[in-house]
Amino acid sequence: MDALKRSGGHRLLAVGCAVAAVMTTGTGVARAADNLPPKQPLVQDLKTGYKACATGDDKAYVAEAPVLTAVLYDPEEDNHPAEANMVKGEFEAWWTDAAGVEQRRSYTTLETLSGSPQRWHMPEGSVPPNTVVSWRVRANDGKENSPWSSEGAGSACEFVHDDDNPEKATIASPEYPEDVLWMDGVGAYGHFTMDSPSDDVVAYAYGFIGGPYSTVRPERPGGPVTIPFLPLRSGPQTLTVRALDRAGRSSGESSYRFFVKAGRAPVAHWPLADAEGATTAHAETGTDARAGSGVTFGAPAPAGTGLTATAALDGSSHGYLTTDAPAVADPRKSFAVSAWVRPAETDRNMTVAGQDAGIRPRSLSV
Repeated sequence: MDALKRSGGHRLLAVGCAVAAVMTTGTGVARAADNLPPKQPLVQDLKTGYKACATGDDKAYVAEAPVLTAVLYDPEEDNHPAEANMVKGEFEAWWTDAAGVEQRRSYTTLETLSGSPQRWHMPEGSVPPNTVVSWRVRANDGKENSPWSSEGAGSACEFVHDDDNPEKATIASPEYPEDVLWMDGVGAYGHFTMDSPSDDVVAYAYGFIGGPYSTVRPERPGGPVTIPFLPLRSGPQTLTVRALDRAGRSSGESSYRFFVKAGRAPVAHWPLADAEGATTAHAETGTDARAGSGVTFGAPAPAGTGLTATAALDGSSHGYLTTDAPAVADPRKSFAVSAWVRPAETDRNMTVAGQDAGIRPRSLSV
């Protein structure tokens, strides 16, 4: 044939059509030039339920048979439109049963577009409780498989199906013992310690009547947590707590009832109902307060209150009321301050109550 010629003892082949219709991989397997294998699934694209793929101490704990999710990709370099890049996921899970025998389960998804999530909804009861289950996934484009997600630099994912709810939390408070009439009072902090007999509890969800409601985490699983609480009203109060384990399972609700008395008597109180022309604010409790020249007594009382009169402060450096002794002995400790104030303007900073460190209070200066 004309296409075959000899030159220098070697045979040459000349072909007048496409040069490369077939290529050979390093393993000797022929592959069509217009198709590349799917990409190896990345560990960061895998989830067990809503939790990231992890192993060892970081493995996922789930409250039910989970949904395993992977995002799988077919190379964009394949010689067909991007919308035609279809892949399916091949999932595999395995564990060792109570008899020491390895068990394996597999699932293949339907084809979806490259870059779309692929899911295996594991049937309830398909995996044993309290057993470490491993899983991996690979992509298939209808012609070739990707490497498994566990191969090379990848990793298998692990999870444990926890089917036990944690035990109820215990609650204790030194300032407000349970069901004891009546303790401390409004404005006095109490401290409440929540604990659980279950060693896998990682959070406590709690709430007081009227709030606050929150979730706190112990320093170690199963450990206690102490929270402060400031009662703002007297009467019966209830704290409810649920212990939450690492699988998200909740214990039953624990209730703790305590009784808050009306509160401690004030250490200083100025009604500011002094007669017009007065130069001193009479103290119902504590020390009388001297008035600066910018203070006028006998001003009208606001409607809807039990007040009979008020004091007006002109906002100058002379508009103050002060005592010769501190109202609060140690401001580093807890204390409460309340006042009725109606500012005439709000375009600058103003002080309602203050105390100079260790010297004297500025009870009111507006």
